[in-house]
Amino acid sequence: MQTFRPDPLPYRSIDYPARTALVVDNERYGVSRPWYGYGFTEVTVPMLGAADSLNVSVCASILLYEVRARSAGWYRPGPLAPWTMAP
Repeated sequence: MQTFRPDPLPYRSIDYPARTALVVDNERYGVSRPWYGYGFTEVTVPMLGAADSLNVSVCASILLYEVRARSAGWYRPGPLAPWTMAP
């Protein structure tokens, strides 16, 4: 997932408010630079393996699932793992 800032946050390390918008763009050029002027949080999806990027639709799917899972209470981030099942 391409980012312009040197310190994007892992997508599971932030809180998503009830009203969350995800902005994604194409794999080659990414989101246009003017979007970054608004001060939105920039997130990244960590990967394993040798590939240097994930397809934008794959990243969008991961992020949409994360936002939906949290808003529905399917799970919440835990202190010892990236996530833990909600009681």
